[in-house]
Amino acid sequence: MIMGKEKITREEALARFQAAKNKKRECLKRLEKSMKEDYRKRTGKEAENFFCAMMNPLSLELINKVAAYPVVCNAHDGFFHFFTDGGVHYSVGFIEDDALLSKESYQLIIANLNNRKSMRDKKFTIMPFSVIDSERVIN
Repeated sequence: MIMGKEKITREEALARFQAAKNKKRECLKRLEKSMKEDYRKRTGKEAENFFCAMMNPLSLELINKVAAYPVVCNAHDGFFHFFTDGGVHYSVGFIEDDALLSKESYQLIIANLNNRKSMRDKKFTIMPFSVIDSERVIN
């Protein structure tokens, strides 16, 4: 036993890893489609790029208390969206990371949805932390 779990063979571990990668790939495809559709509906333009994250819900109210820009939550994917002063549309969120073969492992995703260049926006540098650490910053 390893930390209360059965030992698994190398082949079983690789099979789990591959299954997790496939699951993540499918999830990202659905997320990309949803985000690009939302962007097209909102702007009338096609999104050129997609960069891509789910866990316990975060408090939008707490995030907006510490965020440098107003933040909204996308009901479809649970990601947080904001626009910078320079017009860059970002999406920030988490996606479960099954590749580590452990529960409660996540990847942080920061997506530039309209592929605009961010011109050394000092307020942007704190935005992901506003989402990630909003509860600790407030308390």
